[in-house]
Amino acid sequence: MTAVSGVSYGAFIVPGLIMLALFTESLANASFGIFFPKIHRNHLRNFVRPISYAEIVIAYVGAARRSPWCSAS
Repeated sequence: MTAVSGVSYGAFIVPGLIMLALFTESLANASFGIFFPKIHRNHLRNFVRPISYAEIVIAYVGAARRSPWCSAS
């Protein structure tokens, strides 16, 4: 491709590709710790607690209702 307004195509596209790779890797690394145990059914944090399933559900519902991002609050 030809240069547009004095900027070559390579000088235009390379920074964008670098930022795309950085954002993709940062999101993948941040979500890995959340989704990996869920995919592999490794819910150890719920198995080691001496509380019932009803208490877990009540805690999740209560936390969701108090969340500023939840429309139910």
